[in-house]
Amino acid sequence: TTLEKAFAASDNEAFGEIALHYLNMGTLIKYATRFQFDHQIPFELPVQVSRMKIKEAKSKAALARLAAGFENVGLSPLHAALIGSAIANDGKMVAPCLVDHVLSPSGQKLFECPSRVFAKPISSSTAAQLRQMMGRTVKSGTARRAFWSTRRDPILRSITMGGKTGSLTGKNPTGKVTWFVGMAPLDDPEVVISAVGVNHMTKPWTVRASNVAKEGFQAYFKSKQHSQLAKK
Repeated sequence: TTLEKAFAASDNEAFGEIALHYLNMGTLIKYATRFQFDHQIPFELPVQVSRMKIKEAKSKAALARLAAGFENVGLSPLHAALIGSAIANDGKMVAPCLVDHVLSPSGQKLFECPSRVFAKPISSSTAAQLRQMMGRTVKSGTARRAFWSTRRDPILRSITMGGKTGSLTGKNPTGKVTWFVGMAPLDDPEVVISAVGVNHMTKPWTVRASNVAKEGFQAYFKSKQHSQLAKK
């Protein structure tokens, strides 16, 4: 398979093979550090540090599973959104803000969160290639079912979206966990969404993170459309 097809289909065997043939522990540590694993995210509220337990991945099998995200790695939804924003922002990771800006009743700007780049984990060309692969995930990969209805949606049908899915069964939290991190529009991203869904083991697995993310995109662009109409 190609890397693009493996990415879109969440082909974990392919990711494991790539790790064994093209990566080593030093390279993995290097990029994990650049993506801010084991570092505190600069944010107004406390955020759990995303950990990558490199020392416990001593065998080749452990390296493959670590690279595919199966073992000895944890990620917060906010951190996942920042990784997505780095891909959307040509490789630049910008510090998150709880409040972007505050306006007075007359429209005067009373507060604005400064835009601050605090990391650049990848190049702009790598980010562009990742956006292309994320587009395939939504169009024909693991998120295609969730986004199929957008073809008839008057708001989303003209907007290109992309993302990456993930699914695990774990104990922290207990249940079947689905992930989706994506952005839109792909040619010039302006919004990134990170969604996590946890379904209890004893209940039907009905709501996936990709469905939640689709609703988020719809809400964002619907609000934007209404704001543009209001200005007219």
